[in-house]
Amino acid sequence: MSGACFIVQGVLVCGPSLETPPGAHCLLAALLVAVLATGLEAVSPRGSDNLLVPLGVLLVLPPLLEMSLPELVQQAFELTVVGLLISQATGHQ
Repeated sequence: MSGACFIVQGVLVCGPSLETPPGAHCLLAALLVAVLATGLEAVSPRGSDNLLVPLGVLLVLPPLLEMSLPELVQQAFELTVVGLLISQATGHQ
């Protein structure tokens, strides 16, 4: 499911306008949005993901598109660290 989410987010982030950032910047922003959407869907109570996922993406996407590539890389690194810490805390490997 997360692979499909990444593809859809990539098309939505990179495709609709010529004003969107090109290349690696666009793909990394799509990856971060896909991870956020997947995480929101995983933790949202029954049925509320239909509201929480679009609102979460709406709140996060504009600031991500305005970040520079180094800032996006830092965000991806921080998200990875937080995910690993949560995984270790819950006992998942």
